[in-house]
Amino acid sequence: MSCSTKIGCVLALALTATMPGTAAAEPTWQLDTKHLSVDSTELSAVDVVASQTWVGGTKVNAQTGRIEPVVGLWDGTVLDRKPNPDTDPALDVRLSDLAVVGDDVLSVGDTTSPTGVTQPVISRYSRTQPEDSAVLPGPTVDAYGTLNAITPGATDRALVVGVTGPNPASTRTLILEQDQSGWHRIPSASPGTGTNQLNAVTAAHGRWAAGHYTWQDEPGRAHPLLLHDTGSGAGWTQVSVPDPGLGFTELTGIAVDGNGDVFVAGWTGPTNGDPEDRTAVAMRWNQHKWEVLNLESDGVTQFNDVTVAPDGRVLFAGYATVDSVEVANLEEWVGRQDLIPVAIVLPTPDIGVFSYPATGINAIDAGPAGAAPCAVGWIRPPAQSLTGATLSWAPIEY
Repeated sequence: MSCSTKIGCVLALALTATMPGTAAAEPTWQLDTKHLSVDSTELSAVDVVASQTWVGGTKVNAQTGRIEPVVGLWDGTVLDRKPNPDTDPALDVRLSDLAVVGDDVLSVGDTTSPTGVTQPVISRYSRTQPEDSAVLPGPTVDAYGTLNAITPGATDRALVVGVTGPNPASTRTLILEQDQSGWHRIPSASPGTGTNQLNAVTAAHGRWAAGHYTWQDEPGRAHPLLLHDTGSGAGWTQVSVPDPGLGFTELTGIAVDGNGDVFVAGWTGPTNGDPEDRTAVAMRWNQHKWEVLNLESDGVTQFNDVTVAPDGRVLFAGYATVDSVEVANLEEWVGRQDLIPVAIVLPTPDIGVFSYPATGINAIDAGPAGAAPCAVGWIRPPAQSLTGATLSWAPIEY
């Protein structure tokens, strides 16, 4: 999952899909403007399980100015936000991802102190006791560390990935696994001499994680990173993946379908700078070779996540850039090399000069058969000058 970190000038965007009456018909993604009202919030995580949809993100506390996590249960009408666990009020707490694991929702991210020290954080929110939440003790990491993604593993345990190192410019991949005694660091490949970072993880058909790595003698460049654990005892090893890049390539999402085919999402650009210079990346490993999937839409800037629907459709989510404004974007793979754009109905609210807000999707989850898929992200005025304002938006009916 990826977060655009425009906190303070963003509002929550959540899209759920309304399922059609017939299986052959296309679902409709539509943004409602009635329910989800969260001030200066960016949603970065969603997990759809049976009849429940859990969403998470980060907001700016209007009273304290500190960054704090947002975790809530979306029931189709109201976002039931859960109380956060007690933390040092001086810390900024950022949520990157969450997952339902047994009777709990586990969230991952990081804390940053007033002196700039950033450390990983894992929190638990009870699904059965509304007021029950806690920060979980985690393993010791280096001076710098952050957790970017979590997925349920076997027997109600979780798998978490991120990055750690002496400082943000010199890092190694970080993989944590949960068992009955707590969290443990798992050895994993870090091929770069500069930064090595994992952004996404899945436990389907073996265990896969995706991100990027850099070389110290290649300033401004990054290469896609894919790790795989087959369960054979060899551990997490690097898997060769094409670099379709223009210089800096980042993998931000990964999913595996029922046949074992692997899909990765991300973006590439000349540098890690201006997002308008980026082009979205979508690739598929068909268990024999890699395919770089073609984009039929113009201006598709960045994919932040990918999910496999129960019917086999694969959805890539992110945003496109139209007339220098970001627009939420979904692309669908249905068994050919070209991606097909998915229509999203984004009504224009009456907000004066901000009548054409920018939108983007950070995370998407199709959920199990019979559930309503959901995508979450951000919405803001293109000028990024609506800090502190409140608008009402809601998950999309899919």
